[in-house]
Amino acid sequence: MHTRKQLYGAIFGKWWGIVNGLWTILSSADMLVNHYASKPLQDSWNAAWIAPKWGWRVWGLGVTVSTAVFAIEYSYRRIRQEEAKTDSARHKLDEIEKAKPRIKLKDPDAVYTEPIAQSDRTDLLYQVEC
Repeated sequence: MHTRKQLYGAIFGKWWGIVNGLWTILSSADMLVNHYASKPLQDSWNAAWIAPKWGWRVWGLGVTVSTAVFAIEYSYRRIRQEEAKTDSARHKLDEIEKAKPRIKLKDPDAVYTEPIAQSDRTDLLYQVEC
């Protein structure tokens, strides 16, 4: 099982930071050029800019969607890993079960018992006299 720190580290790891970092840089550059750059720079930026103009709402939506995609993908991969471990353990248990000897008693009324370990929870010692 994961701790919360490990879970968030996996979801908000390197790739999440890279994708959202690039998204933030691109959105910020567009906003800065449109608000603070000179008119010739704005004109050349707008000529090269093929995407529609973005506001902070579109940036927020992009971060939300990319975070949801990363969380869903991580969850899927984690479930697949756990299923693989479970299948491996089940396969090992099946092998152990197949390796057990199959004893068939010839006498129909014969009884086969297995020893069972028991422990007494008291510290009393009993002495049996014969």
